[in-house]
Amino acid sequence: MHYIIRLPIFLVKRSGGVMLQIGVAAFSGTPLHQHVVCGYEFVDVIAERCGRDCVLVLGGYSGLMRVIVDAAVEKGLQVMLILPREYEGERFPSNVLLVRTGMDSSARSMILVRSSDVLVALGGGIGTIVEVFSAYGMFVPVILVSKTGLPTDRVAETFRDGLIDSRFGRLLYIVESCREAGEKALMIARSKKRLS
Repeated sequence: MHYIIRLPIFLVKRSGGVMLQIGVAAFSGTPLHQHVVCGYEFVDVIAERCGRDCVLVLGGYSGLMRVIVDAAVEKGLQVMLILPREYEGERFPSNVLLVRTGMDSSARSMILVRSSDVLVALGGGIGTIVEVFSAYGMFVPVILVSKTGLPTDRVAETFRDGLIDSRFGRLLYIVESCREAGEKALMIARSKKRLS
């Protein structure tokens, strides 16, 4: 049997209805202790308030992304990894859904963003910044954690009002904690699902 995956990817609950798909953009380098704590706080909120009705969508399994994936799996959350070609040969937890795109990281990011109801940026470098701007350009709301000590802080400082391009409206929400990021992401994702 063959499966055809159409983009964007949307998962459906067994009981019917569509799951909330929370995209997560995060640092692929070695995370500092504060970033690890942030990742756990975010996953805790999603697990407490959404549980099996949510799936976390990430672009890889390194750095802070690994912390988030492992914490989510430990809490029983569903995880989908949208993998670029260069990560496809790595080892992953057995209970995550893998989408091997065959694409480079930038192209893969478009699938991740397009398949998310909301994108949460927990801090990162150029990859996270690309995903933030791509999401905004595709009308996907973005929750950006500020004051992480990572390059994404510059995006938060520059666009404090949440408006990157007035033609698109306010789709960027700057928050100061990962707990707040999780709460805001769930609120926005649930609101989008009710409207669609």
